[in-house]
Amino acid sequence: MTPIILALISSSSRVTTAMRQALLSPIVFAAIAGLVVSLNGLNAPDALTEPLKILGGASIPMILLSFGASLHAARPLSDPTFRAAAVTATALKVLGMPAVACAVGMLMGFDAEKLYAVCILAALPTAQNIYNYAATYRRGMVVARDTVLLSTFLALPAMLLIAFLFGR
Repeated sequence: MTPIILALISSSSRVTTAMRQALLSPIVFAAIAGLVVSLNGLNAPDALTEPLKILGGASIPMILLSFGASLHAARPLSDPTFRAAAVTATALKVLGMPAVACAVGMLMGFDAEKLYAVCILAALPTAQNIYNYAATYRRGMVVARDTVLLSTFLALPAMLLIAFLFGR
């Protein structure tokens, strides 16, 4: 999904340029390189992997700090220009995504246990990396920030509702 997201938020008006920029972004390049290494059973020397492990371990705390900093002096949903988009994105994430996941799981013949797991995972909050992409490309930052915040608070009630519906 990352190349698609990066192409959509690209500042380029040309589709081919946006797609090329997305596919050549460091995020996508690193993911492809990691996949190639993993699939080929290659082992990189410790001198290379140890700093990458440290950097990887810092990535989640750093993205949370970045998101937290975006909340300083912010008033979620205060800008009427972006309110409808943030509420719509939040509703799609918290309600729509679990419903679609449930429907797809049912079509695939999942048993109740797998169906429950799929629905719970789909109800998790919007990932922080969405805000990170928006901030990096300076596109949709307010909507991304508000959606991440709202879906974080609404994910637990959604998961409790799913648990109730599955008799848990």
